[in-house]
Amino acid sequence: MMPPDSEKTVIYLVLWIFLLAVTVFDAWRKRSDSAGLPLAYLANLTVIHWFGAMIYVLPWYEPYHPMILGIGSRGHVYLGFEQAFFGAAAFTSGVLLMRIMRKPEKTSMPRPAAVLMDMRLPKAYLATAVFFGILIAPTLTKIPSLATISYAANSLMVSAICIYLFHAIRAKKLSRFLFWLLISLVVIPFIILVFQGFLGFGVRIAVIILSLVLCFYRPRWQLVLFAVIGLYLGLSLYVNYMEHRTKLRQSIWGGKSLQSRISETANVVKDFEMLNLHNSDHLTHIDSRLNQNMLVGRGVENIQTGAVKLAHGETFRDSFLAMIPRILWPQKPMMAGSSNLVSRFTQLFFPEGTSVGIGQIMELYVNYGQACVMIGCFVLGIGIAIMDQSAKKYLMMQNWKKFVQWHLPATGLIQVGGSLVDVSATVAAALIFCFLINHVLLGGFRPRKRQPYLFSN
Repeated sequence: MMPPDSEKTVIYLVLWIFLLAVTVFDAWRKRSDSAGLPLAYLANLTVIHWFGAMIYVLPWYEPYHPMILGIGSRGHVYLGFEQAFFGAAAFTSGVLLMRIMRKPEKTSMPRPAAVLMDMRLPKAYLATAVFFGILIAPTLTKIPSLATISYAANSLMVSAICIYLFHAIRAKKLSRFLFWLLISLVVIPFIILVFQGFLGFGVRIAVIILSLVLCFYRPRWQLVLFAVIGLYLGLSLYVNYMEHRTKLRQSIWGGKSLQSRISETANVVKDFEMLNLHNSDHLTHIDSRLNQNMLVGRGVENIQTGAVKLAHGETFRDSFLAMIPRILWPQKPMMAGSSNLVSRFTQLFFPEGTSVGIGQIMELYVNYGQACVMIGCFVLGIGIAIMDQSAKKYLMMQNWKKFVQWHLPATGLIQVGGSLVDVSATVAAALIFCFLINHVLLGGFRPRKRQPYLFSN
């Protein structure tokens, strides 16, 4: 018989799947207003909370790694996942509220042939993103305030690829669709892995793009099949990556040659093992990096016992001030990353240079408790739903500038594992970058007038 906390966690796990199903149904319903952004947010939240809680209800899993045992216990996982579930439920409620409140727009115009879409601007977006996000990114990251521009450029690349995939689906060009899907799921994550040593960034990008594809691709049974297979392969890739992560990062961060980096990356798939939930090493890899619940649980416990005091809005103020460019405020104390916050509220201390994200659930809790988690996620749901509806509207109108204007900043909000300082700085940089690209660099662009500007959903 399961202990009470474990039984409650199983209920939360099942209800979480229900929340995902509701979000997918919202994207699939007739005349949907979604471009996939709420699903992308909830899916990224699932990655860092749901899987970590799931392995702790498996009767045969018992953590053994010293690092995991030093962070917390099974009880902390249950406590942290409870807050994550409340946040996910509040977020979904905020999204659904906006769907109910919004009056559907009637689109009586006939659907034009998708091949008539003017794709010159997406090409310009992609070229701009490659230039700022890849070619001169090493230079930008050394200049105050310009480092975030390279991150915004990477998000612009995501928005541009979303347009290309939308065009391929509407034009029913399978070869183009598969090409851009390959770019999204393989090429971009591979480049990020080889040059930066991180897999998570590539996963977040892939989830955002796939969430948009889910809104438009038909037949849907193929999507369901692809999602199930892709999820299993993705988790299998993750556990293999974790087996080689240390050597891979030593090669990348140690300044070794590109050939050496590629060789180390190839080792990830050389001795590829499929995910096995009865393999304790595989479960440990999931527990070590896909389980934000233990840290959240430690923070919750410390605040409930009085060992640590609530922040009372301190991190909200910091996230607001973080939007001020460092070039205007050179002594700005707010920095990217949140390891100090995690140490402060969990009373755990990590080696210098270790990156540990506080995550949105924990940061909301440490400010004003459980109510803050629910209200904060509810507001996030409303905000992302508004941006999502606008992005979908302008995507359907083929107004690429306004689509990017809404979609690009929204991708900055989908940093569920980072701090609110990271989120606000990224969104601010995205807004500035959007303005410069749309009104300065590409301000003279005028779309062709050879097709109707709107088609039905």
